[in-house]
Amino acid sequence: MDVNPKEIAKQLIENRAKFGARSWEELVTVIQAGGGKLVQFAYDPDGDWCGTGHFPHWPPKRIDELLGLASRFQGEMVIFPWGIPVIDSYQVVLKRNFIR
Repeated sequence: MDVNPKEIAKQLIENRAKFGARSWEELVTVIQAGGGKLVQFAYDPDGDWCGTGHFPHWPPKRIDELLGLASRFQGEMVIFPWGIPVIDSYQVVLKRNFIR
């Protein structure tokens, strides 16, 4: 069976999860519901996206929803503690970057 690489690429691109306005709204809602606030966000038309939330406590409430959102859009979650010598807050970065 002969497979057309262009057709496969087209199907993969068209069927990937898109991160649009509703997704950003969901991201902000989940961060705020977890007791945090959105402090930074970015989106590229090629599909890369990043949202950073700042939380005054660990673990954030509804952390399962943050993980679910990252997973649904083929993203990852990175956690950065803040405060020296005593950690007093956390930044949680949700992102998808195709260049790895």
